[in-house]
Amino acid sequence: MMDNSTNKPMDRSSEPTPMPPMAEAPGLKATLHITGMTCAACSTRVEKGLTRMEGVHEANVNLAIEQATVSYDPKTTNVNALRDKVEALGYGTVSESVDLNITGMTCAACSARIEKGLSRLPGVSQANVNLALETGHIEYAAGALKPSDITAKIKQMGYGAELQLTQEETTSVRERELQRKSGNG
Repeated sequence: MMDNSTNKPMDRSSEPTPMPPMAEAPGLKATLHITGMTCAACSTRVEKGLTRMEGVHEANVNLAIEQATVSYDPKTTNVNALRDKVEALGYGTVSESVDLNITGMTCAACSARIEKGLSRLPGVSQANVNLALETGHIEYAAGALKPSDITAKIKQMGYGAELQLTQEETTSVRERELQRKSGNG
């Protein structure tokens, strides 16, 4: 640029150079709980195996807590592929499941829509929705999701969802209800 008052090039050496914007690493982060590792060589093998997968940016495996933290591109890979890789290397991954009461379904298309939507969540390995019983059973990678993530997804699709009570909780609720009724009667 020219300095208009002197018709000489402007000295820009004292001006700060603008920094390019920080590029965020695209992708998601998943935590897998791994079983069967007994030594540092095991954790190194899993870490290298995961890191070499297409779409994996970084993998860190902690032997002491039997956990892998993986940054990956969801367009290229997913949590189920990560779990498959760990199992192909000779180790296991821990799964969790949740049972839900689901309301608002009126037909088989509703239950199929919920199953499809839940199956797309990172870490969900299986989603079964029963229209007649208005229930759902979802299996997912431990650490990848929380039950609240699953119920939130169902609610986002326009249905109601809440965790099913265990047998003990159901019994406790019934006992409290009976006590309340007998106290009022």
